[in-house]
Amino acid sequence: MTADDTPSMRVVDKVATRTGVDPEELPPLYDAINPDVIETVLQTDSARVVFEYAGHTIIITEESQIRVESSEKSTD
Repeated sequence: MTADDTPSMRVVDKVATRTGVDPEELPPLYDAINPDVIETVLQTDSARVVFEYAGHTIIITEESQIRVESSEKSTD
């Protein structure tokens, strides 16, 4: 696994792709969560990490599946 292939970098890349923003323009991930926590939790048998980052809710499961959802609420 390269540095660009870590779960932490995949989170940043997915948010960048979803928002159409260069990954380097996003806030540092460590402002939202310690990236080491993501790595550690995903090494357990049954884990799930949920946190807010750059206006999105990030959900990571033990299968290393990363889901990015908008955190913005509709005001209809």
